[in-house]
Amino acid sequence: ATPAGLTGPSASADGRLLQERLRLFSGIAFLISAVFNGVGRVLAWLGRENPPTLAAQVALLAILVLMGGTWLYCRGGARPERALRALDVLLMLVMGVLALVVPSGSIPEADLRGMVMLLAVNLALYTRAIFVPSAARRTLAVSAIAALPLAVYSLSNETVRLSVWKVMWLLAAITVATAGSAVIYGLRRDVRHARQLGQYTLEEKLGEGGMGVVYRARHAMLRRPTAVKLLKPERMGEAGLRRFEREVQLTAGLSHPNTVTVFDYGRTPDGVFYYAMEYLEGLGLDQLVAADGPQPPARVAHVLRQVLEALAEAHGVGLVHRDVKPANVILCERGGVSDVAKVVDFGLVKD
Repeated sequence: ATPAGLTGPSASADGRLLQERLRLFSGIAFLISAVFNGVGRVLAWLGRENPPTLAAQVALLAILVLMGGTWLYCRGGARPERALRALDVLLMLVMGVLALVVPSGSIPEADLRGMVMLLAVNLALYTRAIFVPSAARRTLAVSAIAALPLAVYSLSNETVRLSVWKVMWLLAAITVATAGSAVIYGLRRDVRHARQLGQYTLEEKLGEGGMGVVYRARHAMLRRPTAVKLLKPERMGEAGLRRFEREVQLTAGLSHPNTVTVFDYGRTPDGVFYYAMEYLEGLGLDQLVAADGPQPPARVAHVLRQVLEALAEAHGVGLVHRDVKPANVILCERGGVSDVAKVVDFGLVKD
């Protein structure tokens, strides 16, 4: 969920997302650092490990202060995007420097084979979280199963302190993989929701014109192939909306079989205007000529007759297309009949 205060008019979508992710990152990093620090001190108190050096203690304290401060900063109202991006770089730079200091004073040395196994398991957990879409609960279960053999091996064959540290690193990797998977899976779900327009689900971009973008879509109930046209965001002014709505209404009033059929139109809750029309699976005349060259006269006459009949209907109700060109005539098959011409893109019609 977006933290309170991140919905102000000065906060861009990228800035809100960056602030939310920095809050999540710093919170997890603070928690892991605090747990590692606590475990190290307990082991030192039990005599299982030498106390961390002064440099390591200072470094651990710096990590806790930096991550805790970042978390608090990002929990507040909307922050300047430039400051957030600078903070992102600073966090990783400081973490990279401190990572050279902390292990030398607080993490015991390990045999090479054990460290390679630990790195391999951690890499597997992170890779799966990135590439395999999965809910957080499933990622947690799968990651725990993957880490279990190494944990059992370490507890059975290595010293207590080394086993404890390896289990701690495995738990940290499982935590990060689970949180990362939740974020990525949530983004995938958000994208699916964003591609839902009423009863229509957008599937593939088909083309783009001066007024809008056309997608192939699927109706939730009818399951018929549909093309959905959306008004471009930069054309969202009142004039653009009026022109787009007028295009829909005028096109919907035409019923000739050689004119593209409009099924439906509407506006999403966030204000995106769209309309749904029949999906034409075929070739534009420009593509046909580019692929096959000049066409036989009989075929040309057959196609042009259909185009003229469609335009005649439009002219009969006082409409002029004003953008008749090969790319706006699609040849398709309907009811087993080939070379059915469809006139599309009435975006420049004029009364």
